[in-house]
Amino acid sequence: MRHVDERGRTAPEQYAAWRAMDGLIADGRFADVVEQTLPGMFPGPRPPGGPAERYRRMAYAVGPESARAQLAAQASRREATGVLRTVRCPSVVLSGERDALCPPDFHRVIAGAVPGARLDEVPGAGHLLPWDRPSAVSAALRDLLARVRKTPPARTPVCVAPPAV
Repeated sequence: MRHVDERGRTAPEQYAAWRAMDGLIADGRFADVVEQTLPGMFPGPRPPGGPAERYRRMAYAVGPESARAQLAAQASRREATGVLRTVRCPSVVLSGERDALCPPDFHRVIAGAVPGARLDEVPGAGHLLPWDRPSAVSAALRDLLARVRKTPPARTPVCVAPPAV
């Protein structure tokens, strides 16, 4: 399934999938949603035992009501490339090469919209990038901080939150 279009907007079939998951949770089938979403969190079709169990523990700790709130928030988001174009601070966008939920194309749209952003695509990584490749995340953040430190103070942009959409 294609989750976003070429401009980063959520695809209609993604909204339908979120509604279906919300319906399952409302019907008391949260465990089904956890198992349904599990494969998309990892880079391969069969998540390894340890990380899969960690994901399950996290999902159950979050719980069904919070999961439904997250689905509602996702379903109400709007196309935001206009807001992203107003970001005025050093930025890095991280993407797992094998992220099934937010594929690299999604991250390319974000990086392309943020002025001066750098896109780091991590080979072989899935959606849970900090779990999957913590050293790659740390390296990207260290590099971002190093770039900020090299920027003369007068030229370092002040990060200002973009206007609410």
